[in-house]
Amino acid sequence: MTVRGLLLAILLITTPCICSALQPKRPGQQDFLTRAVFAEGRLWMLSDAGELSVVREREMRRVVESYPARVLDLCVLGGSPAVLTGAPGDNLAWTILRHTASAWSLEATIPREGDEFIAMNCAANEIMFLTTRRLITITPAGKSAVMLSGKLGYGRVSASYATRDELFLGFNAGEWGGGMASVDRGTGTAAIIQCNAGGGLCEGPLNTDCDPVNGIAADPWKSGCVIVAIGLVHMEMHGRLVTVCGGGVERLYYKPCEKQYSNAVNSDGEPFCTIGFFGLAAAGEGLWAVGGDGLYHVEQHGVVKLQPNPQFTDIGGVRVSFQVPGLVLVLTEVNSRMSLSGATPMLVPR
Repeated sequence: MTVRGLLLAILLITTPCICSALQPKRPGQQDFLTRAVFAEGRLWMLSDAGELSVVREREMRRVVESYPARVLDLCVLGGSPAVLTGAPGDNLAWTILRHTASAWSLEATIPREGDEFIAMNCAANEIMFLTTRRLITITPAGKSAVMLSGKLGYGRVSASYATRDELFLGFNAGEWGGGMASVDRGTGTAAIIQCNAGGGLCEGPLNTDCDPVNGIAADPWKSGCVIVAIGLVHMEMHGRLVTVCGGGVERLYYKPCEKQYSNAVNSDGEPFCTIGFFGLAAAGEGLWAVGGDGLYHVEQHGVVKLQPNPQFTDIGGVRVSFQVPGLVLVLTEVNSRMSLSGATPMLVPR
């Protein structure tokens, strides 16, 4: 076993599979944003300490919302922001609140059953709530749940995307990868999605042990498929965009770094250093991806156009840009907990 393999084995034995703990509040906490959405004409942002804040574009002022419990996650439900609250270690229930008519109203209460929260995903008027034991679907007609079985990835849940049949999850464990998993919404069966053809260390277009997944979005040109953003900076940068269709994985795009410190290539012909991708979102025609060297507009057949990151304005300690049509960009340092990438923009469709 290689040294890296031995360290990975130790990590898997000693580290929980899912990292979802909240960080304690401290000065500069607003730089560590985990979620951002645009709804009701406002930018809503959530930090990894559970602090929710709001920016109105015209006012350019950040206001912190007050809650009796920490906010665990944030999404858009039917055009309105929705939050999940619950104190860590609380044995009673989680609550989901929805902002309507300038006030918060109770959308759902989810009793705890000895499980821990993993991820929340909202689409139209439907909420998917995943714990370590259950996948719960909440609609205006009521709640339903299936028990979870199978394997998920490991690390922080960095992205999610839902279809009628599946919930896709991206995981970021830094230098230890993270990868991608799917959960069957009908049966609760979880499965790792990967392709490590070649058999060597970090081989293949999507390798759970080496590839953090930072974004998932519907493929606009292939029905039923998703595009996935992979990126990491650890000594050197590496990453790519891949397409996932029915569990099959194909490389869509990669870009060599301008400076290469090794002549080595993997079995797919990728060089030692490639540009990492740290976010993905649909806006207008095509997709936008956050690369380590700027913004990429992704078009059909893997065609991309690179442009520099826009200028950011400091609004109450958060750096925001409204300059890209159809998007708001919000800088976050949260990926520095897993990677040496520094501040990277979150892409927020509006």
